[in-house]
Amino acid sequence: MILIFPFQGSFITFHSLAELISIIIAAGIFIVVWNSKNFVENKYYLFIGTTFIFVAVLDGLHTFSYENVGILLISGPNISMQFWVAARYLQSASFLIAPFLIGRKISINKIFAIYLTLLATIVLSIMVFKIFPDCFMDQYGSTPFRKMSEVVTTLLFFLALYAHYQKRNNFDKKLFHYLTASIGFMIAVEAFFIFDIQTYTITRILVPYLKAISFYILYKALVEHNLKKPYSLLFKELKESEEKYRELANSLPEIVFETDEKGKITLVNKNTLSLTGYTKEDFEQGLNATQLVIPEDRFRVSEDIQKLIGGVKIGSREYTALRKDGSTFPFIINSTAIICKNNPIGLRGIIFDITERKENEGKIKNLNETIKILNKILRHDILNDLTLLLNIVDSHKDYDEVMKKRVFSTINKSVNLIERMRELENALVSEESLSGKSLRIVAESVVKNYPDIKFSIKGDCTVLCDGAIYSVIDNIVRNAIIHGKTDIIDITIDDNCEMRIADYGKGIPSDIKEKIFEEGESFGESRGSGLGLYIVKKILERYNGSIKVEDNKPNGAVFVLKFRK
Repeated sequence: MILIFPFQGSFITFHSLAELISIIIAAGIFIVVWNSKNFVENKYYLFIGTTFIFVAVLDGLHTFSYENVGILLISGPNISMQFWVAARYLQSASFLIAPFLIGRKISINKIFAIYLTLLATIVLSIMVFKIFPDCFMDQYGSTPFRKMSEVVTTLLFFLALYAHYQKRNNFDKKLFHYLTASIGFMIAVEAFFIFDIQTYTITRILVPYLKAISFYILYKALVEHNLKKPYSLLFKELKESEEKYRELANSLPEIVFETDEKGKITLVNKNTLSLTGYTKEDFEQGLNATQLVIPEDRFRVSEDIQKLIGGVKIGSREYTALRKDGSTFPFIINSTAIICKNNPIGLRGIIFDITERKENEGKIKNLNETIKILNKILRHDILNDLTLLLNIVDSHKDYDEVMKKRVFSTINKSVNLIERMRELENALVSEESLSGKSLRIVAESVVKNYPDIKFSIKGDCTVLCDGAIYSVIDNIVRNAIIHGKTDIIDITIDDNCEMRIADYGKGIPSDIKEKIFEEGESFGESRGSGLGLYIVKKILERYNGSIKVEDNKPNGAVFVLKFRK
């Protein structure tokens, strides 16, 4: 029926109805997209759908300002064509920009604000300030600006078509064909306008139809296709993302899982089947997380599920798994709540089989116990022998005094070496758990053993350590006194748990500073076993700390110890 209007002398009615079809379709696209923006993540879909309401407004102004329509106070062929040109610039530019937003984070509210500003600028430039270039003049017809604009917008549509082709793998195949067809019809519209078409020719009659068809195809692409096939959506992003997630989960040697809020397992990777002995059908029929652990752990598992659902972060947990055949294995689990619309709907996590680690821990524990026993036996027997030797030498009054001193010195060195062995044992195989200790209190306790030395202790910090921390500070202080020959020691502790032990003695030669913490390295006139600072380093490494040495000015050395809070 619309098609016969222009041939009955009612071109204005025909033009208005044809344009209104396009405007209604564009507005419909916007309404659907805008109301789905909170749960649709496809940026292309959101961007094009949002921008088309502004294209619709400009097309509406074009229609209502058409000569003899009589709706707007300001009308005529020039202003009507200005709105047409502005609408095509906005539409072609939007089509060109949209493919480049795929995979990017954008704020649809900011896009709306930007386009609203552009719309206001265009309307004001045409209707108020009248600075928008003329597009039609009665004596000349279409102006050079309008002709140039039709060429530019056609070029923009072609570039948009190419951009869509480059991104075609991101689109559903049928959807891609819809989008390219919509752009193709707009290219046809602009191609007709490149020619100086005279009023009421068949070409100008076709243009509104071609634009309406273009808008309708876009509607099919963005709205109808999207609603009828929600799992393909506008892109294949969701499907591809799910496939990538599943492939990644199946490639992991650990157990990857998801549960609902009651602990029912809803998703597992392939490795879960081999580790637990359960089949895919078992999980599909319904298994609760508590069924996969030994009875002694089930109450704790239930408690932890409720804590996680309630928003409590519990960190790693260790349980014992129960296979389908009744065998068990130890594991550590890390899990977190799945949040949807600010509400927890389940759990997602990963499980690590720690059977091998537990076996190694047992071997290490047994080895440590053996080392400790051997060390104690050696220390006990050697000390007994040295004590006997000391008593024998001391009981013989006719021994040369010089010889006695040499024997006593040798015995004392042996006793000190045994003490270092005890400290080394504590450094390497300590069973005491790490706890918070005040560095200042530890330092104050150590310096009481050296009443003839002037000490200064400033600052404090609580660090994770065990009883071996006393040996750390005592070793450094003793070295400064015995080997460095200092009589003043300053100890400072800052808020970052860095302790600086500064002496004013002989200092440490530059050529051995880097080797001073190595096993067996010693220096100075009164060389020791070379184990003291090596033990200090090993203890600090067990604390996840570090140690280094610096020069003190004007003389002496500064040992810098860094601890973990």
